[in-house]
Amino acid sequence: GKAGPRVIGINGINNSYDEALSNLEYSKSFAPTVDHEWVYNNSHGPVIDIAEVFALNYNGISPNTANLLQESVARFDQDNRDFPNQKCLIKCHSQGAAHVRNALEQMPEHLRQRMIVIAIAPAVVVPDDLCYKAYNYACKSDIVPRGEVCAAAVKDFLSGLAPEMDQIPGMPEPWSRTKEVIENREQLIMLEPDPECKESVHSFRHPMYATPVRDITNDYLKKNGEYNE
Repeated sequence: GKAGPRVIGINGINNSYDEALSNLEYSKSFAPTVDHEWVYNNSHGPVIDIAEVFALNYNGISPNTANLLQESVARFDQDNRDFPNQKCLIKCHSQGAAHVRNALEQMPEHLRQRMIVIAIAPAVVVPDDLCYKAYNYACKSDIVPRGEVCAAAVKDFLSGLAPEMDQIPGMPEPWSRTKEVIENREQLIMLEPDPECKESVHSFRHPMYATPVRDITNDYLKKNGEYNE
């Protein structure tokens, strides 16, 4: 690859390969002159995908996909080794945001600071302190971004049913995961959809997300992807 700005995208659950490609083309329309990569978040059907979100992704585990993301970021870092201020724009949708967060948690700090994240209708809020900058957008009526709170509350509740767990050194405080998730949700920017629009409010391509995505992308293009600390 060549040095310079780059966009890396990742789709959400239940996306066919063709749907992922159409999301890539949509993403390219915001920045047609910039190199794009798309990490295909492989679907096993809606039921298995949703089970994966609850059983694995909410708990910080993203089999294969986190590795693919890390490889993409490492390539970008290597291509821009002579340009330390060069950032990469990551666009993620729904479950893709969980994979991005999980990948960021496993990355060294210098790679994290290369990333500017735009999370659309995220299954998991990508915290701003995990990367250079994170923008999380959701629709007020979309239930998907609420799942993270429910999963954390269930996990904390179940761990509270085993009081002997509290005796183990290093165990987290009661309800700590739920508190952390609720705090992270303060970074979620809630949008109101146009009632006339027939597109699903959970869609990556819903017009209400286009304005903030375009604004962030245009700022990124204006700076040519270079952000001075």
